[in-house]
Amino acid sequence: MKKIDLCSALGFMLAVCLLIISFIWHPFNFWVLFPLSLFILSIYSWIFEKPTLQRMSLLQWLLGILSGIFLYLIFAFGKWLIVQINIPLMNQLEDLYTLVKPTKFLHYVWLFFVIIPVLCQL
Repeated sequence: MKKIDLCSALGFMLAVCLLIISFIWHPFNFWVLFPLSLFILSIYSWIFEKPTLQRMSLLQWLLGILSGIFLYLIFAFGKWLIVQINIPLMNQLEDLYTLVKPTKFLHYVWLFFVIIPVLCQL
């Protein structure tokens, strides 16, 4: 197995384990675990490939904003569809939203200064 393949496989397994800990097991608060998980994954990726910073073009900003709006609309439509069809998933969705919604100022700091910038690198 090549070094890159092994690094990718280990990174994938690390990501799965960290996401399971954050979303399913969550021995600590989600807002501690999830940003920490993304930070660990970022450090892991930076070890094998150095990040390059460059200015985003107007087209990239536009694509980012439009894809965010589109993703929001997909989720809103999915929730509407679940309510209309009366699929018994609303309790699980509400539990998930309760788990991941920011409720304190520090959660928004984590969201805007750790989670979003890390996800933009992917």
